Amino acid sequence: NLLPPSLVQGHPGYLRACRGIAPAGGAFLGLYAADLARGADGVWRVIADRTETPAGLGYALENRQIVARVMHDEFRAAQAEPLLPFLQAVRDLLGRRSPRRHGAPRVVLLTPGPRHGTYFEHAYLARHLGCTLVESEDLTMRDGGLFLKTLDGLKTVDVVLRHVPGAAADPVELNADTLLGVPGLVQAARAGSVTLVNALGSGVVEAPALSPFLPALCRRLLGEDLLLPSVDTLWCGDEGAAGRAMDEARDLVFRSAYDPAAPAVECEGLDRAGLADLAAAIEARPHAFVARRRLDASTAPVVGEDGRLDARPMVVRAFVAAREGGHVVMPGGLARFSADGVPPTGPLQGG
Repeated sequence: NLLPPSLVQGHPGYLRACRGIAPAGGAFLGLYAADLARGADGVWRVIADRTETPAGLGYALENRQIVARVMHDEFRAAQAEPLLPFLQAVRDLLGRRSPRRHGAPRVVLLTPGPRHGTYFEHAYLARHLGCTLVESEDLTMRDGGLFLKTLDGLKTVDVVLRHVPGAAADPVELNADTLLGVPGLVQAARAGSVTLVNALGSGVVEAPALSPFLPALCRRLLGEDLLLPSVDTLWCGDEGAAGRAMDEARDLVFRSAYDPAAPAVECEGLDRAGLADLAAAIEARPHAFVARRRLDASTAPVVGEDGRLDARPMVVRAFVAAREGGHVVMPGGLARFSADGVPPTGPLQGG
């Protein structure tokens, strides 16, 4: 009774066809990323969870290599912790997820293709993780198993590192209007012949509307308080929450309850008519909105277009990989800055 069922089952990314599918090893999230920002009070807060296809790890690795090469002396003096151990942890994670126990599981990275905003990262990661970069046309189903098409014939695929949205992963059981997925992929996952990282349906956990329920869930499930709080959030689907949010609208930011990439509505600059339109939209579909306290994120010095230093709000994306008996956190993260004074929370280069 701590999480409203309607919040989960009403989520557009809730994949009913995937109910009951348990991945090898039992871990639904192999990779996780959190967007962190530090407020004026010095407290770091989670402003977004990335669980569907966490992007940015490849960019962080590439940035580290470039900085180490271009600013060699400064980089050595900083004594930055190496990222290779975390990369090895991701390799180990993918190898352990194989449903078949053999020496060399075949791992592929499924990408939407070169037109996608983060395709560069997909190619970069595939090379550094030692897996094969594939599109949907490179894969086929045979006798309940997933296979890679090669010049030497069909090769069994054990693990798919998925960078295709869950709803688009299978045009047979999920979304018939997409060309990104592999027909029968849900069937293969259900049969246990292939493991997907992350599991299909994991995008539901990205919903901003989950934030206000996390403290109570953490105490119930783990017996402890959250170590990193989320930004103060009201889900307008709660009884009375929409009214309280509109009473404080000038100090809040309204956004989609389900899609963290959807544009936010800043009430500070709205006139009376704009506020009335927002109130009407919330009254019509209260479950589809959350209201968040405006966060004045700390800034970092950034070189502007004129070559001068400027203070810009900064968000750090931190990465976590599952391992035997726990998780490993990548030292550091991917720093992002904004040009408009608002912490960057949208998609990473379209991904």
